[in-house]
Amino acid sequence: MVTLKDIAERLGVDISTVSRAINDSERVKPQTKALIKALAEELDYKPDDLAQGLAGKRTNTIGIIVPEIINAYYAEIIAEIEERVIHEGYSIILGQSNFDSRRESYYINLFSRKRINGMVIVTSAIPAESLKKIIPDNIPVVLVETAQDNPYYSTINIDNENGVKEAIEYLVKLGHRKIGFIGDTITTAVRLAGYKAALAQNSIEYSDSLVCIDNARFEKGGYDKMLNLLNRKEKPTAVFCVNDTMAIGAVKAAKVKGLKIPDDISVIGFDDINIIPYLEVPLTTVRQPKGEVGNISVSVLMKMIKNKNSFMQNIVLKPELVVRESTAVVKQN
Repeated sequence: MVTLKDIAERLGVDISTVSRAINDSERVKPQTKALIKALAEELDYKPDDLAQGLAGKRTNTIGIIVPEIINAYYAEIIAEIEERVIHEGYSIILGQSNFDSRRESYYINLFSRKRINGMVIVTSAIPAESLKKIIPDNIPVVLVETAQDNPYYSTINIDNENGVKEAIEYLVKLGHRKIGFIGDTITTAVRLAGYKAALAQNSIEYSDSLVCIDNARFEKGGYDKMLNLLNRKEKPTAVFCVNDTMAIGAVKAAKVKGLKIPDDISVIGFDDINIIPYLEVPLTTVRQPKGEVGNISVSVLMKMIKNKNSFMQNIVLKPELVVRESTAVVKQN
């Protein structure tokens, strides 16, 4: 590996001069800087990020913490963030918290020791006051999808409650009055509030018998909960699922029970992950602006990295109902 010493010896200059030139210091004459950079490129010199970190410098690295990598929604956000970060000349380091505050703290401490330039934390499990105590003040942070008020960091959120309201109101327009709700204990609270609010606004009485919430998640969780709902005395004509993966499982369960989607029962998901348009029955869902989330979070973070005095931002993005083939006018008995 070519070192700063190699370049210095070839040109007969000090190592410190080479280091300053590589880092665009104004203390090096333009002509000398040009010669050093040209030789560095010719020799394919690569900066030693670890050495820079030990020297007290940052490493052009952004730390990203997400709850789950297996979840397609978070995977798509990671992909968008990485694309933008690379465009900015940075790299990423990734941690998975599993919605566990201790695991999240571990990655925050690890990233801080690695001298990252900034951090994006998606769906933080740590209260705002505690985050402030464990994140060094010199590391810019953007929080994505945080349900808590946070006066310390910039935030990027999606208006989940109104996204659910739009979905439920669409089902009501199709004539549905018995609208089921499938959720999990981790991601349900805000979306359940939107469900209840939409029912109330349309003069539909809330019924526990149409709601199924437990710890099970992903396709299996949606499958089991849909079977649960369909085995009850009061059966739904439509079902809202808090995410697309559970909606996929719910559709499978309905078919196992001999129901046709959407002729016998309508299903709506949330997120609009990449696979949804290509299912056997393309799913009506609430599209989260994942691309915007990734782009804006990096944009806000870069402003803070380049200007420590930049203003904190709290941005709320709107989701969008995407109507496909899994919903239809209520079947008249």
